[in-house]
Amino acid sequence: MKKEVSIKQKLFAIDLLRLLKENYGYEEVIKLFKLPVPVISRYVNGHVLPSLSRSQQIIKVFKEKYFFEILRSKVKEVSERIYDLTPFIQDIKIQKLTAKMIFSDFHSLNVDKVATAAISGVPLSALVAEEFGCGLVIATEKKEGVVDVLEEKAMYSPGVTKYIYIPKNSIRPNESVLIVDDIARTGLTLHTLIKLVEKSKGKVSGIVAVYEIDNVLRKLKQRHQLSCEVKSYIRF
Repeated sequence: MKKEVSIKQKLFAIDLLRLLKENYGYEEVIKLFKLPVPVISRYVNGHVLPSLSRSQQIIKVFKEKYFFEILRSKVKEVSERIYDLTPFIQDIKIQKLTAKMIFSDFHSLNVDKVATAAISGVPLSALVAEEFGCGLVIATEKKEGVVDVLEEKAMYSPGVTKYIYIPKNSIRPNESVLIVDDIARTGLTLHTLIKLVEKSKGKVSGIVAVYEIDNVLRKLKQRHQLSCEVKSYIRF
């Protein structure tokens, strides 16, 4: 593991310990990790970094016991199979936490660009791109003054067709692209992004959606015969 990634994992673990301490107190942290108070205090106060193995354990335990629960609390089911992500979209702290978790899960990839569509997933995707230290590509439904574009047709329903655009050369040949979205509802947006990456002669290195409906990502992976990892955190 690269030194930079190792440090980011350790700092992320400290952030999670601070979050747990603030919300649940030292006793909960002690019970979870079986660490003495002086050790936890040194971590939380930034006096010393935990080892990489301990950091990874902290991240793992936090994800299993708290992260999924937090994400579930940030979405509302308006009606059957219709979900409102406003609480998630408006909570920048949770989006930052999610971006760090995505980096933790995908850090082994060589990511040159993060790609998303110009809808509610943009803030999260920007934070993910910041974590990876790479560029951000946003697909839009309008050319928005860009002369040279690549386009892909998206058929939302019979008779309803839209075109999605990205600036030409925003993804260069052989670049590795991580596709990010806040929710995978039908897979159409992600399908269109995959096609645009392919048109750019880039490579889809991974796909992640925070929320997913009806195993859309698995179906998408099969449809495009992708060998990369596809992941969601909450499935409906």
